[in-house]
Amino acid sequence: LLCHANWCHNCKLMKIIFDELKEEQPIKTVYFATIEEQEKNEYVKYNSNIYAYPTVLIDNGGKISYYRGDRNKKEILNFVKKIKPI
Repeated sequence: LLCHANWCHNCKLMKIIFDELKEEQPIKTVYFATIEEQEKNEYVKYNSNIYAYPTVLIDNGGKISYYRGDRNKKEILNFVKKIKPI
């Protein structure tokens, strides 16, 4: 899940990557989603620690993992592949 803000330059760059990943669906068991700052729902508000934008996280059966790596498609995919499904 990419949490982003429309006014944030780095968020715009990450959103392009996530939009590509959503379209390509490189890992069939993973859904790449985005949510804009103004649309944060109750789940994101109460189940994650979003203090800055962009924030990338994985919800794996309720276990949240935060991505802290480089902002490129290859590194994001490597991070996702390391997460073992629950």
